[in-house]
Amino acid sequence: MSMLRTALLGLILACRIHTARAQSVGGGISLGTPYHVSTMKGLPGLITCCAGYDHALGSIFEGHGQARFWIGNGIWLQTSLGYQSEKATFNADEPTVMDGGGIAVNGLIRHSLSTSMSAASLDLSAMTTVPGLRAMNISLGARLNAITSTAFSQESRIITPDNVRFENGARVRNAESGDIPGHQTMLTSILGRVGWTFDMRVLSVEPFAAFEAGITGVASGVSWQRHAVRLGVDILYHLPSSTEPEPEPTRPLPDVRYRPLARHIPDVMQPRRVNVQQADVPAEKPPLKLDLELTGVNMYGDSVPAQELKFRSVLSRIMAPMLPYIFHEEGSIIPASRYRFAQAGKQDFDLDSLSRNSSIIDIHYQSLNVIAERMRRHPEATLTITGNGAGAGSEENDQALAAARAAWSRDYLVNTWGIDPKRLRTESY
Repeated sequence: MSMLRTALLGLILACRIHTARAQSVGGGISLGTPYHVSTMKGLPGLITCCAGYDHALGSIFEGHGQARFWIGNGIWLQTSLGYQSEKATFNADEPTVMDGGGIAVNGLIRHSLSTSMSAASLDLSAMTTVPGLRAMNISLGARLNAITSTAFSQESRIITPDNVRFENGARVRNAESGDIPGHQTMLTSILGRVGWTFDMRVLSVEPFAAFEAGITGVASGVSWQRHAVRLGVDILYHLPSSTEPEPEPTRPLPDVRYRPLARHIPDVMQPRRVNVQQADVPAEKPPLKLDLELTGVNMYGDSVPAQELKFRSVLSRIMAPMLPYIFHEEGSIIPASRYRFAQAGKQDFDLDSLSRNSSIIDIHYQSLNVIAERMRRHPEATLTITGNGAGAGSEENDQALAAARAAWSRDYLVNTWGIDPKRLRTESY
């Protein structure tokens, strides 16, 4: 139990050092097979005639809950609490000569040892994504199994010939069952895992393969190690971050023509009174003379004097400024949940309808779709995607995270919208 307390203390300290909350929480199940390796002749204190057991296979069912914490430099701390049940059977065949009614005959005795164990498990591991394969992740750590129950049954059975019995008059002897004698209360193992993430915005589904390499023996007094291989699936919920900066209000160029949409933008100068008079010029070319009194509005909604008004001829049906940024949750390569994305082969995105019926912020949340549609309309256009981090905290100098963010946007344009990858270039800072 001291090992379990040490592991729990390590988890608490890790969470205290990393003050940010979990990025993802969820759970899953797995099925697999244990692989027991042994040189024992039998369990300690039990009568057996077996020459020796060498290995056993069986089945495992496991369920768990987990949480992931962003550490930095492309690394997550992955923690998991679970419960598992497994069974395994050792078999050893012993060819021998037997008395078949006064005649020596060749026979076969099978020695069997069936075991079962249930345990509560605690996993602690470090996880990272594979460069170039952002959906693939690998992790390495340790697993502690606190044994909650054990059982065994053993026997020696005559397989052939059919007419031979043991000295007890039966075809079975040395039959025993009960708790595994001398079993350890805590099993430790090295844990490795490979997963593939299918992201669904707020949720993700992650099939995985895991292996365990046992460190401690299963029972005292015998040579008996336990390893395991499992296949499973996790479902994770990505928690929203409370620390991500919101997009700042955009400021238009001074010579941008005023439109009703600009009421969302600060410091836009608006005409308050216009008096139009006709000057004394020839009638064939009557110019207009404008007498304007101008005021502007600052970011607080107060009227301020306007020093200058510029006119510019613009031919456009709709104008809306766009931020050249995509914002992410802290430590995540996936854009924040407020952004909207299409599905491959099912694009119902209408750029013209979006421009007519949406606010500036709603258009911003469709930034990648707007870019994709414009690249479709202009096949000669190319695009450079720059990935970066927040420049502070857990994302400071995290080049791997910056590169993964740029790769995610590139893959979205290629896989969802069919943009030629040769037209896209990524860089990171």
